[in-house]
Amino acid sequence: MRVGLSAGIGALMIFYAVILTFNESFAAYRIVWVILGAGLILRENHPLPVWAEILYGIVYGGVLLSCLWLEFRTHQVIQEGAGKEPDILVVLGCKYPSRAFTWRTEAAAEKLEAFPDAMVIVTGGQGTDEPVSEAEGFRMALLEYGIEPYRIQTENESASTKENLINADRLYDIRTRRVGIVTSRYHVYRSIWIARQCGYTDVFGIPAKTLLFYEPDNILREVLAFVKAMGNR
Repeated sequence: MRVGLSAGIGALMIFYAVILTFNESFAAYRIVWVILGAGLILRENHPLPVWAEILYGIVYGGVLLSCLWLEFRTHQVIQEGAGKEPDILVVLGCKYPSRAFTWRTEAAAEKLEAFPDAMVIVTGGQGTDEPVSEAEGFRMALLEYGIEPYRIQTENESASTKENLINADRLYDIRTRRVGIVTSRYHVYRSIWIARQCGYTDVFGIPAKTLLFYEPDNILREVLAFVKAMGNR
């Protein structure tokens, strides 16, 4: 089997999917990495019919352009929100404990320290593998950062980004206030889009730290999730 540049890139894509699965957990969407990688290897070693070449080009190009578009829009909305003063923060739930949880807490605490008049709503219910609700985890962590208890409100029943935002507004009536959404960097664009679909009128993103190694996978997941969200409007 001939191993050229295309096949080498394809093998790396498959290897990347395998490493992610072992480091994190199995996720069905990662089959996209395997399909694209296998396609590059197959094309280099076996001529494909014209129709198959066209189909593969459409799929590969569509995935690549979608990821680049989302990365561009994410960067754009982060820049638009930089330096804005929030009336209230909404910290979107994520697995507790985890790296993402720690980094979202850090981002929220930094913003709350910079704007001492801002309040915060921490969100997220309790999964079967979590010792307490995600909201309670955030509350305890922010208290350790020295954030005053009266500034922290909790929403501990939601299980998705949309529920985080709907329940936060239902409990505390925040849709017309200036809301800063604290979430992982790759999730900023979709979370703002969902917030606007839920009726939020003045919303911006506050990105938490992420690891560069996981960024391609995170962006791919966000593209697929965004397509799903568009279909469920």
